[in-house]
Amino acid sequence: MIRDVKRFASKKFLYTVDLALLKRFLEPYRGEISLDLDALGGDKQARARLYEYFLNADENYPAQMLDDLHRIADLCTDVGVGQLRNRAEIAGVELIPIAELQASDGLRFNPRYLALRAFLDHPDVFDAALDWLAFDDHRSPAEFVGADENVKPHLGKEAREAFEQQAGEFFNARYQGRYCKVHWYPDEDGTNILVSHGKQPVSTLVIVEDQERPLTFRETKQDTLTYDQHTGRLKVASGTVDERQRLCAIFATTLLGKPKFFEHDGCQRLYTLDPITAAGASFQLKGAWDPDLSEAAVIEIQFYNQPRGGWAVTIRDAKDVIARLFEKCPETNLEEARINYVRLRFTFRVNGKKRKKTVKIKPPSLASFDRTSLEAKVMEHLRRNGFCLSRHAATPVA
Repeated sequence: MIRDVKRFASKKFLYTVDLALLKRFLEPYRGEISLDLDALGGDKQARARLYEYFLNADENYPAQMLDDLHRIADLCTDVGVGQLRNRAEIAGVELIPIAELQASDGLRFNPRYLALRAFLDHPDVFDAALDWLAFDDHRSPAEFVGADENVKPHLGKEAREAFEQQAGEFFNARYQGRYCKVHWYPDEDGTNILVSHGKQPVSTLVIVEDQERPLTFRETKQDTLTYDQHTGRLKVASGTVDERQRLCAIFATTLLGKPKFFEHDGCQRLYTLDPITAAGASFQLKGAWDPDLSEAAVIEIQFYNQPRGGWAVTIRDAKDVIARLFEKCPETNLEEARINYVRLRFTFRVNGKKRKKTVKIKPPSLASFDRTSLEAKVMEHLRRNGFCLSRHAATPVA
């Protein structure tokens, strides 16, 4: 059975989150999970067990639990906390009671504490913040389509060691972190690889016994690769474009034995906005085939006034931005301009709860959305509405 929710493998979250709050979060699932919640202390071993538990998630893990953890992690950033504070102020809600803020350690201002506390105690504020966060670009993995389908990777000991060695050499040369560990785990999506490595050093001031002291440290970064051998598609989540491309090349060389597998013209020509350009004012998202779909709309569009650029116009409307565009500018001809990107919002009802997915499509290679849950469903909507380009047939070999 294919899961709708990806496993939760955020080491940074699980090693730094407040364990008392996490235990509150997990309590409703006590009878469904194999974790001993009563043994969750604050030691490093307990956090290591938590990380291994979630890293090994399969179809028996509660999907709602995994989905909510991903949603909480999405708000564990400065931008996410800013949205939480804004929504709480509008709603007249105190995220943390004033009495609790008297604690001298200041840990209740930690993004993970605030996000998890809001989820547990102020779910309306949490959901509103997550909705607004959708208008910020969500980092999706880069996608690379190989030259052929049904190309099986080599996952023997020698191939794995070669991948880890080359990935380590690349990141160590890039950041001088001298640390790179690769984790391999099976999944219905295909071959999954988690690469943990050090980033560039960070220097800051810390307070120790009321004294400011300099501290230099390295953060640990987790990059991921997912390969579907049936379609020949590789997804790489990493910090920069060149890192994603390098990991793609290392994967092709060490695990596929085909260094040029992703080096062809259509490798990243994956998405199109032609359906909107062609239909203009009459464009509507189609989704009657999906009983879980409650609403679907184009909520943002950006286009240039001429094909090669010029000034840009960005329009947002939570209901139907295409209708709003032609209402305000009825003479608009999208075939003469160039749409830079659009955002679509799908609202599903899953297990009795609403789940909103906002997708930014920017051709030729970007479909950006939170892929931790309902990815297959969202991609099916994109395909059926004509936003996904089909694979070009391979050139016959003479």
